[in-house]
Amino acid sequence: MAGTWTTTENVNATACGEGTYYQYYTYAVTQSGCNITVVPQGTTLQFSGTVNGNQLSWSGSYPESGGTTTINSLTLTVSADGNTFTGSSSWTWRSSGGSTCSGTTQVIGTRRDTQAPTVPTNLTVTVVSSSQINLSWTAPTDNVAVVGYKIYRNGVYLKSVTGTSTTDTGLTANTQYCYQVTAYDAANNESGKSTQACGTTPAVNVQGPGELEPNNSLSTAQVITRPVTISGLTLGSVAIPSTADYDFFQFTAGSSTSVTITLSGFGSPTKDLDLYVYVGSATSPTYSSAGTSSTETVTFTMTAGQTYRIEVRPYSTGSTTVATSYTLTVN
Repeated sequence: MAGTWTTTENVNATACGEGTYYQYYTYAVTQSGCNITVVPQGTTLQFSGTVNGNQLSWSGSYPESGGTTTINSLTLTVSADGNTFTGSSSWTWRSSGGSTCSGTTQVIGTRRDTQAPTVPTNLTVTVVSSSQINLSWTAPTDNVAVVGYKIYRNGVYLKSVTGTSTTDTGLTANTQYCYQVTAYDAANNESGKSTQACGTTPAVNVQGPGELEPNNSLSTAQVITRPVTISGLTLGSVAIPSTADYDFFQFTAGSSTSVTITLSGFGSPTKDLDLYVYVGSATSPTYSSAGTSSTETVTFTMTAGQTYRIEVRPYSTGSTTVATSYTLTVN
């Protein structure tokens, strides 16, 4: 029953010569077991009461101009969702001269929830691939109801979800990600953050890039130092030594997932490059994109543990207008 209660009270003070009128109050209610404490906002008053099922009641006296009002009884019945209530009270007013009169008050109102949910527990991080992590946790409790969860990654808000699990995708390989979860209710009261849980996306085993001589033998490859990763990193300004040579990038798939390889940024079709992908020790390309397009793309599903080799070749061997750089992305 704890919370902030806002009431509209229809007072019948006819017996006191004041007719009927409305008054409005806001009460701060705290609860300990079956006992409650009620404090009208803007006053130093405090009433004690009890909770019995979906009913709460309190009584007490307070000074008013020219006398004292005593609440003989006030009982409110709270709705099933805990957000509204109705009830009535009987009271007696005693003047400073000793005269008395009595009346009743009909009360309706709402509760503004100020209590946050408890903290989510058992946050679990499952690394699925070099670009995906799954999260799950145990639902907390709330005095009304939990309506959603906020996900924080590396201390920064990421997104909100309604269930007790979610997926984080588009991650970078060989990188640690740490998560926390909070719960919130319909009044936007947010819990504290859960215990942090971390996971590291696997690095993809990449060999190369290397320059292959015209005999196409891997054993004669001359390794060229260039940054490369098989997930999410762009290669730029890569020089092609001659029209007879081509570059290769060899890697081992860290998971069974779809991958898209895009070759671009090599200029006009007169400086065209082609894209080939070999699976394992195959001597012929399994996937390819070749022609005079300004962008070459292949998409296929990798098998975890399988090796793949990407080859970038000039479209026209022997041409004197070969691209001097390109961009290769693998996502």
